[in-house]
Amino acid sequence: MEDYNIFTKLTAFDGWMFFTVLISTCYILEDVVIDLISLFGRLKPTKLDKSELNKFKSIPQKKIAVMVANWKEDDIIEHAISGNVNNIDYTNYQFFLGVYPNDLPTLEAAKRLESKFANVKVVVNSIKGPTSKGQMLNEIVKHLIKIDQGFQALLIHDSEDVIHYQSLNLMNSLLDKYDYIQIPIFSLPVALSKFTAGIYIDEFVEAHTKDLIVRNFFNAGIPSAGVGTILKWESALKVIEKQKGQLFKEDTVTEDYHLGLVYNEMGFKCNFGCFSYEIKDQKTGKTTIEYIATREYFPQKIKQSVKQKSRWIAGISLQGFENLKWRSTGFMGSYFLWRDRKGLFGSFLFVSSFIFTVYFLVTWFTTGVWPWLEYQKLNPLFSNLMLLNLILAIFRILQRVYLVSKVYTFKTALFVPLRWIFSNFINTASGFSAIYNFSKSKVTGKSLAWTKTEHIVPVEFSHNMTSTKLVQSDSIGTVNSGRNSN
Repeated sequence: MEDYNIFTKLTAFDGWMFFTVLISTCYILEDVVIDLISLFGRLKPTKLDKSELNKFKSIPQKKIAVMVANWKEDDIIEHAISGNVNNIDYTNYQFFLGVYPNDLPTLEAAKRLESKFANVKVVVNSIKGPTSKGQMLNEIVKHLIKIDQGFQALLIHDSEDVIHYQSLNLMNSLLDKYDYIQIPIFSLPVALSKFTAGIYIDEFVEAHTKDLIVRNFFNAGIPSAGVGTILKWESALKVIEKQKGQLFKEDTVTEDYHLGLVYNEMGFKCNFGCFSYEIKDQKTGKTTIEYIATREYFPQKIKQSVKQKSRWIAGISLQGFENLKWRSTGFMGSYFLWRDRKGLFGSFLFVSSFIFTVYFLVTWFTTGVWPWLEYQKLNPLFSNLMLLNLILAIFRILQRVYLVSKVYTFKTALFVPLRWIFSNFINTASGFSAIYNFSKSKVTGKSLAWTKTEHIVPVEFSHNMTSTKLVQSDSIGTVNSGRNSN
């Protein structure tokens, strides 16, 4: 009976300290589970040899429509699309650039691209912008259905993407087996001093070289990243029928995430295709690993990052629960839905953990004594939980260092611990911003607005572009679009 009532003897302050440490340990332990599944299951990117790469080119090319939604992208769209057209090692595809009738600068830039390249077409939205990315993409899909030119697949990209020259060949081969394919998304290299942009390096590497590979193994639904996602035409038509004329759900700010889970729910064959191969670095002569992945620059300013991440959290955690509940293909599907949404709760946990850490360190430095619980019997468990929490955190940071070093450089990976701390502040601010924006939309009755962030593309586009040819953004020129929409 004494053991049963042990927690009732804690003061409110002791209870706060104990449960902060306990929940933090459980929270990080749940992440370690994925790490261990990946480690012991040997779930990692698939390595291709030269013969397999060459085999891609022998497969008959399916006709692919590359859809790009645009709003005020006149500063970058010509440079980006031109670079990708010159870079992609595939012929049977067309770009379809969705633009708004009231965005004349972008419309004019898109028209210039259309006149310059035979495989670039412009689709003018029937509605003045901005609307949402989902609505614009649906407009392009309607146009493709109307013209009926025999497209066999739909590929989603953004105007700022650097499309890997082998990605369409890879997707073309995988489409023989799958209805839905997502390839990795990585940040373009940035200077080590750019901490805000750097957190995207760490987070996307961990997600796209480990977490999604584990998720793919359990067939737990692969969320679309909004770029680098390709759909079989026949499957897209079935989704359109199910969703009453919409391939992309228009009343969510993460239409891509929703699409991936709907595909899984409908029983389509979905795949996360993470593939790499060896290349020789032209500068050093050393052999390095190249990933077939889409690359882009992410926000480099704190405000822009919070704005973007709050949209992701609102769409995935809040609208995702509202629209999808716990619909899934089984236990693991529901488990990964929890993982998608737990970041929202992490914001509250981080605030509590941060206050606890500050209190703990201040007490130690001023008194030389660790702040133990008043209820002495729980102190051994309390100290062991703190030690376990520390060990698990170090383990998680080290595995992220390792993963980042595989995709970027060891020097980039060395800054992972600092970016880990910094990212917690940005993600926490984003979580509270998401809660505020979502609550405000419910009170006012106004839908959450789809917002874009600053877009930057590298100047150095060339044929057969690989990540080793793209250097840090402070040592090359960039093309920048500084406009933002509401």
